[in-house]
Parts: sequence; C-alpha cells; structure tokens
Amino acid sequence: MERFRIKVGRSDGLLHCTPEASQFGEYDVLCRGYIANRREVETEARRLSGVVPKVFTEPALFAVAYQLWGSDLARHVYGEFAVAIYDRLRGSLTLAHDELGILPLFYSESQYGIAAASHLDDLVVETGVGQLDEMYLSEYLFEQRHFGEHTPYEHIRRVLPGEAILWESHRLQKRSVWTLGTVAPLRYRDSREYEAQLRETVTAAVGAALIPDAHVWCELSGGLDSSTVYAETVRSGHERAEAFSLIYPESDSSDEQEWIRPVLDRYPKRWHRMDADAAKPFTSLPDSFAAQPRIAIVTAGWDKAYDRLQATHAVDIVLTGQGGDAVFIGDTPQPYYLADLFRGGRWSSLWEGLRQWSAASEQSRPPGHFFRRHVLAGLRRHGKGQLLDAPPQDIPWLSRRFMNDAVLRARAQRTNAPPSASVADTWFLEGLLRSAHVVCSQYGERDARCRFHHPLLYRPLITFMRGVPWKYKLHAECDRLLQRRAYEELLPPQTILRRDKVGPDQAFYAGLASSPGMVECLTRDPRVVSRGYVDGDLWRMAVRQAMTGKTTSIRWFLATASLELWLRQLDLAKSSAVVPLS
Repeated sequence: MERFRIKVGRSDGLLHCTPEASQFGEYDVLCRGYIANRREVETEARRLSGVVPKVFTEPALFAVAYQLWGSDLARHVYGEFAVAIYDRLRGSLTLAHDELGILPLFYSESQYGIAAASHLDDLVVETGVGQLDEMYLSEYLFEQRHFGEHTPYEHIRRVLPGEAILWESHRLQKRSVWTLGTVAPLRYRDSREYEAQLRETVTAAVGAALIPDAHVWCELSGGLDSSTVYAETVRSGHERAEAFSLIYPESDSSDEQEWIRPVLDRYPKRWHRMDADAAKPFTSLPDSFAAQPRIAIVTAGWDKAYDRLQATHAVDIVLTGQGGDAVFIGDTPQPYYLADLFRGGRWSSLWEGLRQWSAASEQSRPPGHFFRRHVLAGLRRHGKGQLLDAPPQDIPWLSRRFMNDAVLRARAQRTNAPPSASVADTWFLEGLLRSAHVVCSQYGERDARCRFHHPLLYRPLITFMRGVPWKYKLHAECDRLLQRRAYEELLPPQTILRRDKVGPDQAFYAGLASSPGMVECLTRDPRVVSRGYVDGDLWRMAVRQAMTGKTTSIRWFLATASLELWLRQLDLAKSSAVVPLS
C-alpha cells in the first residue's frame, strides 16, 4: 500500500478511507513504506499475539507497535514509513511516520472531523484549496523549503519530523517522538574499531532496505555515497540487484561516467543508463496537479523518463545514496565542534583545532576567522535557537520589501533541530534534517510505480555517527574522514580519494535556453511579481542570465522558478475544476 487517505467524522466517528484499511482486532491500519527493524518488531508481535506466522505484513506490525507503544511507536519502529491507525474502541486516530519525516503525512482538522493523507494532492482534493498560506510561500521562496508544519494551504498541516499526531475526543495533540536529540558518546579504543563498526552498520542498513527476490536498482552517480550503497548491495549477494545511472552526453560538466565505471569494474552488474540530456529540466511540466511548489515541477521530464524506464524493467525497489553528505559529514563541513571545546574550557585542543583549520584553509584564513565564525557566532546562534548556517542575506531579484521583512528573516533563521546541548551536534542534526527534507520532496512525495529506499538515513547509522568523537569523523584536510577510511579497501582508490562532485547545473541552464515557451511562462505577467515577492525587471534579467549559464545561485533561481510555475498551474487547476476551491 503506497498511497492512502483517511477521514474520521466528528459527529458520528465514522471512518472513511482509501484504499480499504487493514483490520487487526479493534485497529484499522493504513500505511506505506517499510520497517527497517522488522526482526525486533516481529519478536514483540509473536510475544504479544502468541502466534507464529511465517511473515507479518507491515500493517500487522504497525498494529502490534501501536498496541505496545501507542502514539510513541516511532520511538521504537524505524525505517521509512507513514502510518495512520484508527482505534475503534477509543475513537482515536494516530498519525505517525519515521523520525526524519522521509515519508510525509498531512492532515486537516475542521468542524466536521479530521482528514489525513500520505500525499498532499489527495488531501487538497478532499478538502479544497481554501486560502493560500503566505508563511509557507514566502519561506519557500526565501529558502527553497519550509521546515515548519505549514503547507501552501492555510487549513492543511504537515506532521513534522520527530512528531506524531493523536486525535482523540475531538482534540488534536502533538507528541514529540525524538530519539536523536540526546545520544550517548561512543568510546572505542582506536579509529579501526570505529571504521569496523561503520562498515557493519552500513551493511545492516542496506540489508534492511532490501527485500528478497525484489528487482532492485541502485542509483550510481559516481560519488562516494552511491558507490558505498551499491558496493554493499552487491556484497550482500542479492541476485536481482543492478546499477542505474543518469548520464549527460551533452552536459560535459555534469557527466559522471568516468567515476562510475571504476566502481562497476570492481563490482560488475548489469548497468542501466538514462540520457538525462534527452529530457532536460524546463522542457516539460508534470502531467497532473502538483500540490505544492518543488523542484520536481522543473525536472518533470526526468521523472517521466525515469518512471517509464522503471516500468519497462519491472523495478520493485530503487536504493539511493541520498543523505550520505549529512550523515558522513561531507559537503563543506564546518568545525562547530570548536565551540564545544571553548565552552568546555579545553583550551589546548581548541587552539590546535583553530590552527589546523587555518592551515588547511584555501583562502588562508587566520585562526581568528574560525574563532569568530564557529565559536563566537556558533555559540550566539545556538543560544538564540537559530540555524547555525543561515540562509543568504540577499537574493537580487526579490523585492526590497520582501527582503527587508524582519519577521520572514527571523522565521527563516529558526533551527529545526531537536534540542541539544552541543553546538556541533545541533549543526549535524540541522544538516541531517535538511537532507531528509530534500529526500522527502524528491522521492517521498512522488507517486512512482516502485519504492525508493535510502539506507544511509538508517537510524542506527545516524545514532552511531552522532556518538563518534569529532576527531574521528571530521578533519580540517579531509571531509568524510571515517567513511573514506572505512571503505578504502572496498572501493576503487579514485572513489575514495575524490574530493569534488559536480551537479546537473549545466543541464538546468541548457534546458531553460532550449525552452522559449517556458521562458515566456516565467517572465510574462509573473505571479511572483503580482504577489509582491519579486521585482519584475530584476527577475526577467535573472532569467536571461540563466539562459546563458549564469545566476547568483541555481538553488534560489529554481525556488523562484518552481514557485512561479506552481502558481500558474494552481490557477489552471482551479479554473478547470481539477481541484475544488473549498
């Protein structure tokens, strides 16, 4: 079951759901995704029920988990899932998902009861568009994401990471289910023990994401994370595992085949490729109503081609390397652990760290730079509950009124991490939640024919990395320190030593330049201008520059472009009655 919606009436308590719920005693269960610690939950299920079936279904396991732990079930069950459980005896509805919110859940409470869904568009069809939520739209434009509970619709909310919802006696309660806020530090004898434990945990993560006899594709991009997942999948002996890659024959700066081939030489499997240049961004729009602005609106051509390829080859599961940047401390790591050394009075360690980061700085930054940025500013922002890495202060095409909105700036700078006494751990969790948000948007909200699993976001792996001392996982001269050392014997040297990773930016620019119709959509009477977000002349200039391969930041350009296209599609959907107004 990969898509569901549910509604409970306030007056009659009647349950309406699509598809039909699985029933276990007094519980009705709707769910999607997978449980990574099945063995532990199955053990509890057998103990509780006294029966020993060969295989427990996911809905049956969730029913048992609810019976054992109630709305706190996400503390004990991990994986990638979203679940709705209606307790007929209590007349209560519980909404829960994995701790990081990789698979989303949405709900809307009204005088008539509560409605919830695994996909936002289903809930919009159920409840109508209503009033648009300006908080969500402005934060999306400012940061390309919204970390809070808001959606584009004032009456619909998202279940947050680390949160469960209980609706009982006509009252809605939010329950915190965080387990990642406080993790005990690990104390192993030396680096080799941490490396061995890392390999063992990644092996378990990939094993939990695989299903016997399923046809599995591993996304292989040439980077360290996807190569790690692919290598572990092949080493697991799964007979129906194959490799899949996006290739860019025209976009030279985006093509990764020279990095992919050494991994395939080391672990040969059938290799499927998709020509991403044949379906560039900005050349196609989604075929159906997009419930919220996201980059997938711009990359709809890729998604359509990918879905067709999966259907042709009857793929059941795709494993990705998503999340590895955050978990393994890659992607421009920052030494916020220095702030914890300062606060703990560890002066010699602090000075040594400042000296190391200064010596390794490509810009020849003095130690004082790192002290001001990562110690003083880190402690100040952490104390105020602000994001440690704040969004940019200036996006040229946004209107001055919009950019000078102090309330917006304050909202955009709030941390979304669970409380942690450590500055460095807070930074780690913020990055992790940003990564999970991207995964949710890119994969969790898709309605693909196959399932996408992200083993590097396996909770025991995250917990392990949280507990590893910083000196073993972060070094001034080397990111991903522990991962590189753990896999130096299992991956090609080119992969282990690689320090740069290109992105598909060139394909975005080329796609825009080749799509005059899309350019007209972005620049003719833009909705983002009429709503007061964007300066029209500066936005048109930004679009022209992007067509030549230049922009202030591709991330914020895509945020504005996808919001504009979404607003236009929403107008079209409402005028053609694809979605109800209220």
